[in-house]
Amino acid sequence: MRNILISFLGTGDYKEARYKLDDSLVSDRNKYFQVALCQLLKQKGYNIDKIVVFLTEGAKSKHWDNKLEVELRGIYGGQIEAVDIPSGQSENQMWEIFNQIGTKLKTETQGEEDVRLIIDITHGFRALPVTLILALLFYKNIYGFNIESVYYGAFDAKEKINDEEVSLIFDLTPMIGLAEWSESLMEWRETGRGDIFTKKMVNLTRYLKSQKRGKLPFEEIIISLNLLNAANDILKVEDIFYQSVAAGCKMDGFREEAEKILSDFPMMSPVNEIIEYIRSDILSVKGISGEKNTKMIGEGREININFISKDTLFNMISLAEWYLKRRRIIETFSVLRETLAICAAYIITKKIGVSDIDFDVNKKNFWDECLYTVRSVCNNDMYPDPGDVFPNCGDRAKEKILSHLNSWFNERPELAEMFKTLEDQIGKKRNSIDHCFLGTSEKLNWKEPLKDYIDNAGEYIEKTRQLVDLVDK
Repeated sequence: MRNILISFLGTGDYKEARYKLDDSLVSDRNKYFQVALCQLLKQKGYNIDKIVVFLTEGAKSKHWDNKLEVELRGIYGGQIEAVDIPSGQSENQMWEIFNQIGTKLKTETQGEEDVRLIIDITHGFRALPVTLILALLFYKNIYGFNIESVYYGAFDAKEKINDEEVSLIFDLTPMIGLAEWSESLMEWRETGRGDIFTKKMVNLTRYLKSQKRGKLPFEEIIISLNLLNAANDILKVEDIFYQSVAAGCKMDGFREEAEKILSDFPMMSPVNEIIEYIRSDILSVKGISGEKNTKMIGEGREININFISKDTLFNMISLAEWYLKRRRIIETFSVLRETLAICAAYIITKKIGVSDIDFDVNKKNFWDECLYTVRSVCNNDMYPDPGDVFPNCGDRAKEKILSHLNSWFNERPELAEMFKTLEDQIGKKRNSIDHCFLGTSEKLNWKEPLKDYIDNAGEYIEKTRQLVDLVDK
């Protein structure tokens, strides 16, 4: 780990002051804030490996040579470097400063695993603090450093300690961190992944704990979000539905608690806006709630017969739309194909009059058996291979299922044709993109068919919705 303090030095007429950091740390009196900050960081236990000061020619002659440089060396034995910058009198000069900051950040972070920057913007002249912050945010992901702290020595903001006026130091770190919160929202919107969001929740938990804030429901939210992220990665639908509801409900509790602490932590207001957006989006992929349809088995959830419902089918369609919105086309067609499998199970277990048969919905091949059976009947294959139709059922149960299913579809020829066509189209497309078009005529020219899949996915979602509607008519 390497800690670097980055500061600006201007040409102002600085006045002596003592500065206060956190609740109780107070510096000696000095007119240079950098000296006070070094003292306070030392009191906090920070080991500063290097100090970098950006300064103009005027600042160098007025405050650096034989002045601030000497005082810093008097309290700090490590590396100190002054970096000359132009005075910022034009846009071109501001860009030159921006690039100089970038060059210095690259030099200091090359070959280092964990570089942490402590930023002092107190004596940055005019737009220099803005330039520095923008450069930090821009180069952060390129060079992989961490912004540990951002401080501003507010000379005119004072409070009395033992009858002595002491200037305050504003910790602007949470404000800078809002950029990462915004990145987390962009990641969620674009991909549906919540890795950055979860990381920010972990950091927020640590921060509020450091401020001795009472218990908030962070840990529960983080656990649910991690499970939701993992379920999304492997498309485990029942866990996606359950954890969506679980995380959304726990975020409700977070929102209520956050509103209570806004006066002490105003940073919670913008953070709460992002959390509220993600909460609403998570709950749009609603489904299983409570223990009605599932129970915990190890780290996952096992479903029961109640999972096979019209509500689940429409939730599956909503999930397909959610993935398509984020251009996750493999997941979109995979969910549509699974929707058809659940639709087949819904027809067999709930619609054709065989509710007396005990189906094991958690058996490995249950969904494929349902889909195979309905597909065979819709294709007028009156006698599919008995070995592939619910092997765990007895012969009489199999015969009953096939007989009732044939009778039911004979009364609904339009539905049979629609199911057959849609299952064939979605199945082929899902298989093609799952296997990167290998074994198909498009394997060498796959961009056009892929574009066609993306452009027409919404149409297949709508056709699936129409199919589900037709099942209950």
